[in-house]
Amino acid sequence: MKIAIFHLAFIYSGGGEKLVLEEAEGLKKRGHKVTIFTPVLDTEKCFPEVIDKFNIKTFIPNLPSFIPQGEVFQILLVCILAPLLAYRFRNFDAILAANQPSPWLAFWVRKFFGIPYVTYLSQPTRFLHPREVDKETGLIFGEGRSFSPATYLMKIVKPLANWVDRVSIKKSDSVLADGKYIKKLLEKTYDLKTTVSCPAGAHPVIKQLSCASRYKGVLRVNGKTISKPYILLTNRHFPQKRFEYAISALPIILEKFPDVFLVITGQETDYTRGMKVLVKQLSLEEKVLFLGLVKEKDLKKLYSQASAYCYTAPEEDFGMGIIEAMAHGIPVVAWNNAGPTGIIDDGKTGFLVKPFDIVDFANKIIKLLKDEKLARLIGEQALRKAKKDFSYQNHVNIIEKELHQAAKANYATYPLYSSFTNRKFLHFSYALNALRKVKGKVLDIGCGSGRLTSEIKKTRRELEITGCDKDLEPLDYFEKYFNNGINIVHCDAQKLPFKEKSFNAILMFDILEHLEKPKNALKEVHRTLKKGGIFHLAVPCEKSLATWDGWLYRFFKVNLKHDSVGHIQLFTLEDVRKMLADQQFEVLDFHFSQHFIDQFFSFPYYVFVKVFRRGKHFNLRQKGEDFQPLSFLLKVGAWLANFESTTLRNVKGRTLHITASKKT
Repeated sequence: MKIAIFHLAFIYSGGGEKLVLEEAEGLKKRGHKVTIFTPVLDTEKCFPEVIDKFNIKTFIPNLPSFIPQGEVFQILLVCILAPLLAYRFRNFDAILAANQPSPWLAFWVRKFFGIPYVTYLSQPTRFLHPREVDKETGLIFGEGRSFSPATYLMKIVKPLANWVDRVSIKKSDSVLADGKYIKKLLEKTYDLKTTVSCPAGAHPVIKQLSCASRYKGVLRVNGKTISKPYILLTNRHFPQKRFEYAISALPIILEKFPDVFLVITGQETDYTRGMKVLVKQLSLEEKVLFLGLVKEKDLKKLYSQASAYCYTAPEEDFGMGIIEAMAHGIPVVAWNNAGPTGIIDDGKTGFLVKPFDIVDFANKIIKLLKDEKLARLIGEQALRKAKKDFSYQNHVNIIEKELHQAAKANYATYPLYSSFTNRKFLHFSYALNALRKVKGKVLDIGCGSGRLTSEIKKTRRELEITGCDKDLEPLDYFEKYFNNGINIVHCDAQKLPFKEKSFNAILMFDILEHLEKPKNALKEVHRTLKKGGIFHLAVPCEKSLATWDGWLYRFFKVNLKHDSVGHIQLFTLEDVRKMLADQQFEVLDFHFSQHFIDQFFSFPYYVFVKVFRRGKHFNLRQKGEDFQPLSFLLKVGAWLANFESTTLRNVKGRTLHITASKKT
């Protein structure tokens, strides 16, 4: 599949950003084409050691850096421009929208182009549904913050934002929730009938380090020496994370274990300065180490050698740090509240502490430091649970499944060629007419992604249809999205892997003009078709003077579509009839389509492509038959062209639809 991932911003080295990067990496490894898009990107602040390899694209150019709260205005501007930005994503198969405003942006792509989107939510939109801790500490747009133009603007648009939030989430093809706790919260907040639990992931270690190695020795990270044992805390430096709980618990722990250290990682903020003041007030400067932003390899080292991991956020929706610690076999202590309750089995894979009892929090850490056997047992059980429930492999499995189902449902639920507003409706119509008396086995040579083949199967379910093509990529599409009981074979039209007289009918749509030796393909059709069997062929007659292509070729010897769409052969009606006669076929019926209207619009386009784009073709395919603003004019044009072609079906036009039978 061709997948677009939308994410709010890449301006922190946080769990949400890491999750999106892992999703993109995991989907790419499975053969999908994945591109990440975001309103705001800062490669120096967001995982600078790896971010460049993902080639993340921004929706619009960045605003000048001197604008106050520029990131906020950038996001707002992208939201306003969402309907205009939708065109950029018309050729994707599905969109993964990670938290707002991503679902809102994906909503317009679906509205205009029918592209399905799966929403991934780690929380209800905070600006609209703040937690108690958010009300206490203040959000970037919240009333708890000092006045700013962005804050004032967000207050004004809040009623509209609430509508945008709800409609874009409820219109999703599927909603994925970051774990059990958030699943229930989302269903209640947005009145969703169901969501899919898709907890964030980690990379579980194959073998955890021995407990003894976590109590002795030193390691160096970011130029600082860290003595063991140490307690690890990894999180964004935001007030909602409440690092002060761990810092306040440390003096209690030091009474029992004076050699222990508290190690805090993460990009520093204004909040960090406040925590450093608290550390100084408690005379803990020698016992609390702020490492700043650390590289991924160093973070793994810190996890694997920690004696315990503490998670202090009081109302966290999930907690990626928890599962990352568990994935390294490290026992975790967290509050028995919100997200951690859906991750930790109290007393088995970690400890859930009475909210928000600092003494109890400290005592649970002391218990782990004191009892090496207990710490080892809890760490082992935590690692097993991480492998079973919280691996990135499981996470990507769920996402891939939901994206695939959304794309498949999107392709399968609308008429492809059976709609009169489709420009190839007559391919379908004339093929059905040719097959009206056929029973048994039918072969579609050059079936591509199977849209037409599938449409015929839906209408004639009793037929045993086989589709074949030499290109694997469209066949993969066929298998995933359109296969409803059709046998799919990889082969070349000029050398079919079927026995003689295998089929009662053979179809070939727009294939002959692409072949180096079209006569060989017709020989293969004759060989594999039963005597009296039907052969139906649709082929452009671009050497005919009934086409503008034919006049261009006649006077200038220019094959207009050679480079853009690979038409290496040019035919007339007489050429096709002669080739069929040479292979002992008797022509039963023929009609034409694509007369003046279709050629009037397509011919200038192909001239433009050849002259100005050196044959590089635009992909203009539409993915839906809903009433969509951009596709409406195309559908009106297709309807008029089909009406004209039906009326003039016996008058020479660009495309020949010819039916023949095998005489001998």
